[in-house]
Amino acid sequence: MHSRVSNNRLSNSGFASRVAGLMLAMFASMATIYVASRLWQEADGRAFLVKELDKKIGQNQSAVSVDDTLK
Repeated sequence: MHSRVSNNRLSNSGFASRVAGLMLAMFASMATIYVASRLWQEADGRAFLVKELDKKIGQNQSAVSVDDTLK
């Protein structure tokens, strides 16, 4: 009887460690997807800003430099 109880505890602890491992893997995957999506959004925003800057410079409007603001 004693061996059955100890075997049951061992199998439960194995199950718990597997569940904990799966939860950790799921959390890591979700965090990776979140960070990748934020980086993608930032890259899109930068691409948009570069296009807008190119449009303004292309219309003979100069971009203001640091030297211009100090004068």
